[in-house]
Amino acid sequence: MMSIFGRLSLMAMRPSTIATRLYSGHDQHVFSMVQQIMKTLTTTKGFDRIASNMEVVSVEPGKVKVQFKVEEEHLNGHGTLHGGYTSFLTDLISTLALMTTGNGNPGVSTDLSVAYMRSAKLNEIITIDADTLKTGKLLTFSTVDFRNEAGKLIAQGKHTKFVGGGASS
Repeated sequence: MMSIFGRLSLMAMRPSTIATRLYSGHDQHVFSMVQQIMKTLTTTKGFDRIASNMEVVSVEPGKVKVQFKVEEEHLNGHGTLHGGYTSFLTDLISTLALMTTGNGNPGVSTDLSVAYMRSAKLNEIITIDADTLKTGKLLTFSTVDFRNEAGKLIAQGKHTKFVGGGASS
């Protein structure tokens, strides 16, 4: 079974590239593409399906904003948002933001960290802002902010991905 990142990569290889769409002024098409990727997640039988309640709020080159409601399946044993789910979303949403840069390569993670500042409880609405800070020939760097309804930072993720081609093992 192909992972979501494999599907992202296949979408990026279509003749009409993301970069062409972005710089031709077709931002709505990129927004629709990100929405479609999120919808595809909900149909998988793998781990990615746990992102099924994400709603894409906005998309621009290098940035993606989504929202979700904290549900029981997202909670840890203390009744708050699970740190592992926050890490998963850091990876997923920052990769979506990277895919909007026109790079066409979802890359592979080399480093991912999350700082947890506040808890989030059942039924809270969380907004996630992913920002691709720098895309180089080999690496990309992103930040992902998780905010509660009051706008307070509950967690911040940092994600580095290898995007260079032709590397040998």
